[in-house]
Amino acid sequence: MFNTAIFATAFRVFFLAAGLHAIYMITLWILKLRGLVNFNVGPDAFDWHTYEMVFGFCRVAIFGFLFTAGQHWSGQRLLTQRTMAFLLLLWVLGRAAFFFDEHIAHIFYILDVFATLFALWKAWPLMQSQQKPNQRVIYLLILFFFTQMATVAQILNPSFPVPHRHAVHVGLLLIIGFIILIAGRTLPFFTSNAVPGSSPKTSPFIEKWVFAVTVITILAYAALPLNETLRYPVAGLLFITALTHAVRWFGWNPKASLKKPILAVLFSGYMWIFVGLAYLGFIVVMNEALLPLKPSPAWHMLGIGAASVYIFGMMTRVALGHTGRPMQAPSVIAVSYLLLNVAMLLRVLFAAFNRLEDAYLYSAILWIMAFVFFTAVYAAKLWSPRIDGRPG
Repeated sequence: MFNTAIFATAFRVFFLAAGLHAIYMITLWILKLRGLVNFNVGPDAFDWHTYEMVFGFCRVAIFGFLFTAGQHWSGQRLLTQRTMAFLLLLWVLGRAAFFFDEHIAHIFYILDVFATLFALWKAWPLMQSQQKPNQRVIYLLILFFFTQMATVAQILNPSFPVPHRHAVHVGLLLIIGFIILIAGRTLPFFTSNAVPGSSPKTSPFIEKWVFAVTVITILAYAALPLNETLRYPVAGLLFITALTHAVRWFGWNPKASLKKPILAVLFSGYMWIFVGLAYLGFIVVMNEALLPLKPSPAWHMLGIGAASVYIFGMMTRVALGHTGRPMQAPSVIAVSYLLLNVAMLLRVLFAAFNRLEDAYLYSAILWIMAFVFFTAVYAAKLWSPRIDGRPG
């Protein structure tokens, strides 16, 4: 079993798991919302949905990125085929947590948290002194681990002082943190290679401070429940961070990507980072009586627009390049890039006009279509050996 290609490199099995999870999770979610199926998912269905999107879908995709790139950064295999399978098993068991009664569910929640701890342990070689540029990934993973612990603690003990959705939102912001690291290392390089003469520009000042500014903003947002007056400095940090990422994005020459869908999707995902952070800044600072903005659009800009679109784009790209295939997205995948962006827009716009049922239904349909196309096109590629005969 462990000699099959699916366990040859981390991106294979974890990207396939992300694609399948995206389909079944949102399918179950929309069926439950419309009353077509009836099953219990712990104390609250919305808590189940938010937890699964961040600690289910996003996390397993991050595992795929982390242990594929980390292998190249460190020059050593961070996950063997057996440890890869073990990490996958822990993650799969964690997906069952919300479906069991209290005592059994506790075991699965603990296993799900242990999956992140196990990943942190296996990625620890990136903390070696010669790995200084890569240590930021581990810092984020440590914060992500504690955020997941806080989320699960609140599920197991409702009196836990950190609100469930606040903890999940901090987890999503940390996923954005992973993306800004990945994007900084890849997007200018991808653009230069794909579009001759594009000349993406990176600002040494922004690149020096963008990670620190983003993490400080996330930590400040995490502290928001402690004191109401924190909303003013937190909003200011969100605006500064959004502006920093906007300047970074424009410098990379997004216009040059328009004729390359497999590149343009990454720019569209990154764009939703600064749009979502700016919107979140308004949510944090404004009194609802003065400006009746709802927080949901901000979190879906960051969740569907930034995290999911960027993850989807990277999965489709890595799964081609790392299996020896040309860097050309099949036409149905190019359509899927559009479907995910439109899914985000529908989720935000319908909700803005209080058409929540339409927001849920139509965005879910487009999301499911995109990931069905991904799975149909990429499952065989992920399961099969590289076409050039090289290992990996």
